[in-house]
Amino acid sequence: MQWGLAFDTQVDSIQLCQTVSNLMSVCGNIDKPGTNILVRNGFEINPGYATAQLYCDPDTFAKKLTVDLVHPGCVQFIGMADCDAVNRAFETGEPYPIKMFWSQGSNGIACSATAAPRVHKMLQNVEFCVVADPYLTPTAVAYADIFLPLKTTAERDSMRVWWTPLRAMKAVSEWYEAKSDEELIVALGNKLNPELFQKRWPTLEALLQDYLDVGFNLYDPETGKSYKSAGRSKAGMVEVEDVHTDFWKKHHADGECSFDALVRKGGYEYDDFCATYRKYEKGLLRADGLPGFATPTGRIELVPYATFGAWGIPPLAEHVESLSAKRWLTDPEFKKEYPFICINGSRSYEFFHSENRQQATMREFHPMPLVKVSPQTAEEYGLAEGEWIWIENTEGRCRQKVTIDPTLNPRYIHAEHGWWFPEQEPAFPHLYGAFECNINNLTASYETGHGGIGNPLKSIVCKIYKCTDDVDEPTPGEVVTKLGGFRSDYVAGQPFAWTTDNTTREGGRF
Repeated sequence: MQWGLAFDTQVDSIQLCQTVSNLMSVCGNIDKPGTNILVRNGFEINPGYATAQLYCDPDTFAKKLTVDLVHPGCVQFIGMADCDAVNRAFETGEPYPIKMFWSQGSNGIACSATAAPRVHKMLQNVEFCVVADPYLTPTAVAYADIFLPLKTTAERDSMRVWWTPLRAMKAVSEWYEAKSDEELIVALGNKLNPELFQKRWPTLEALLQDYLDVGFNLYDPETGKSYKSAGRSKAGMVEVEDVHTDFWKKHHADGECSFDALVRKGGYEYDDFCATYRKYEKGLLRADGLPGFATPTGRIELVPYATFGAWGIPPLAEHVESLSAKRWLTDPEFKKEYPFICINGSRSYEFFHSENRQQATMREFHPMPLVKVSPQTAEEYGLAEGEWIWIENTEGRCRQKVTIDPTLNPRYIHAEHGWWFPEQEPAFPHLYGAFECNINNLTASYETGHGGIGNPLKSIVCKIYKCTDDVDEPTPGEVVTKLGGFRSDYVAGQPFAWTTDNTTREGGRF
């Protein structure tokens, strides 16, 4: 069985993951040849979203914007700040105003920002914005007071481990004043927290070595104690006997535990752990070395009472429709106005999210954003292949080009995300066309699932109509950047204007 990003873009994401994991388990498809394999990041190198909490000042850490601030009853069990809580602080200044925004390698308004016009309003009010990116993106043009050009892969010394293998990236060129992500981290860290960085990461070389030695986890030579984050994404930290990575344990004695040594080997090395079957029989999954699984009972838990109970999540999986889908299913007039369910966010081989739109070959293969419609829909609406149509709902609208897909259910359309046009005008109101074809003009903030996980990006409702002169003005870019947006009735913490009157949930929370 296979899953991917689509599982995160459901409002009941955790329940979906739990259900599919349970199907794998009851079918015996766990860690055997030909089944779903239990893996880890190579050599147990796990720097991730939760690493910073190991070094954060306790008073500062206590101010983290957590899910319970905007969805009462939810438990914060992930390491990073909660997106909805951050949005609420942007919109209301509560519990404190956000005065600086730093975006690194992220093209928010063209790609990842749900309710993109709403996020545009939020970011316009931030006092100081910095954007670091290899390219001048719509996000950089719209908000950056300072733009920092980042190096591309061929210009940087870096490493990455995403499951396996451990990989090294070796710079083979360098241009102008661009810096790598790691070089920016080292430079800023030595300015902002010199006491820590001078001791741990005074140089890029020291940062790369620390990654291999301890994965940025905390080792205190004065006390001899070691701590690591509870997980790549999970909040909290745990004391461990030895914080060194398995790569350090394997190569410290032979002198091969270094970035340069990994480069000499060809730039990668596989971890035997991920290639080992039936790890649960060999004591490889538990910290105590006993056979079994890394659960409180040591067994596969189809109903994880202890873990989900601690996280405030019902232990029995349930399916819950998104707010829009629930209204669509129960309100005939609403369904008549917006007859389609729109799937969006799926990948194409030419692009990765909003990346590569400036690559000539990729744009030759895939020049414009495409929305799939069924043959029945094309006939009903008189649509031809390659024709531009508007996609619209209560939140906003965008336009994409029709492609007819005979496999698509007539109740659905299937739109693309991440589009902007580097060949177009960057200045306001155009912003490289970031809002013209942006399906996130139609999505909403503040709707999430149990634990603050998930968002119904793949189940928004909409209507479609042809792009014609009488309905083409004003453009989405003009609406968002000049006319105040598609909506003026946003309420902080609420995804839709009609939410409180049309759902049994409080705001956008289960």
